[in-house]
Amino acid sequence: MGHRRIATWLVTAAAALSGAGVAAAQSDPSATARLEGTFSVAGKITVAVHISGERVGQRVQRTWTFTPLCPTGGCAQVELVRQRPSGTDSVVLGLLSTDRYVGRGRFFAALTCGGRRHARGVSVPFTISVRITKTRLVSGVAVATELQASYVNPRRVNRTRCVAIPGHDAARYTGSLA
Repeated sequence: MGHRRIATWLVTAAAALSGAGVAAAQSDPSATARLEGTFSVAGKITVAVHISGERVGQRVQRTWTFTPLCPTGGCAQVELVRQRPSGTDSVVLGLLSTDRYVGRGRFFAALTCGGRRHARGVSVPFTISVRITKTRLVSGVAVATELQASYVNPRRVNRTRCVAIPGHDAARYTGSLA
């Protein structure tokens, strides 16, 4: 299955199931572990087509911070802020099941053409799926302490008049609460 089809499937599944997941989280907050805090994640690039500085198999380290969008317990939505070498971006993830969140976002990357650097020359849409793999009880609340995640960028969109070869990338991550 191609990366574009995987990303489409993830988004479609999230949309179809988010209503059920949201209802479960609201009616029984303890059914979902609280995903909160800063995680140190280690990843491996699984796809890198025409992406400068990336190669398949490359190992990467990232810092991801999750902020629940509800006051207590498990939440139907969390905000993920990703620290990357090229900058910071954020995305809201929605609850897909008791241990899985999915969200779509977009960030911008620089593109140099004709000797001129365009800071927001490339639009990068992406999908992130996060699965909680380990929890710990803190004051009677299950809190996520380890996770697995995947990142898929099905295509990069050139926002300039310059001719550029479109690229895409994907990665898998594991991480622990810092």
